[in-house]
Amino acid sequence: MQTRRRYSHSFFFAAVATFSLLLGSSVSLANEYDIMVVDQAGKSVPNAVVTFPDFKAKKDERTAVMDQVDQQFKPEVLAIQKTQSVDFPNSDNIRHHVYSFSRPNHFEIKLFSGSESKAVTFEHNGVAVLGCNIHDNMIGFIYISDGETLGVTDNNGKVSIELPKEAETSEQLMLKVWHSKLSPLSNEHIEAKVNGKEMKHTVTLPMTIEDKPENSESMPPESSGFKKKFGK
Repeated sequence: MQTRRRYSHSFFFAAVATFSLLLGSSVSLANEYDIMVVDQAGKSVPNAVVTFPDFKAKKDERTAVMDQVDQQFKPEVLAIQKTQSVDFPNSDNIRHHVYSFSRPNHFEIKLFSGSESKAVTFEHNGVAVLGCNIHDNMIGFIYISDGETLGVTDNNGKVSIELPKEAETSEQLMLKVWHSKLSPLSNEHIEAKVNGKEMKHTVTLPMTIEDKPENSESMPPESSGFKKKFGK
């Protein structure tokens, strides 16, 4: 009986050690890179899409969400994968008429409220510019990737992106940045090369972020809206 107990205890501790080893290995298989995007004046740039084209992301089967809150698209920039679907709930107490003229990802969701709309599947990579046929001040963007690893900067211009461990062996790691102010109708990028051994990087875009005017909410749609910017 003592021999069996010793064997059981040994087997138990061996199993725990093996599990711990596997767990530790899985944790160390990736590194997190912190990217800061700024403009020419050093001001943080929100809603910039940062991509690492040499690293493919896992296929995302989830339905993404582009909400409508206070007559604005939330988030302003949504990054998804090609063939991924997007739901367009309306959290306002008024109706919206969402559309995009961006080919080949053009679509239209006529007057709706609440969760009446159906999800839209985006079959082609690129950028879909969103507008509302009723509220011209509503402008949003859906960035459709071809499967590369990416992230969107927050209000502080920062984004953390996880890459495979192998990325740290590269001294010339390719990084691309898209922003609506640089390329609103297409997915043209600013390219940069960074050292994969360093986990923190700052990328400067050739543009200037303008402060939002205090009276922007009272500005007439024709001076700041979709039709003014895109002529649609």
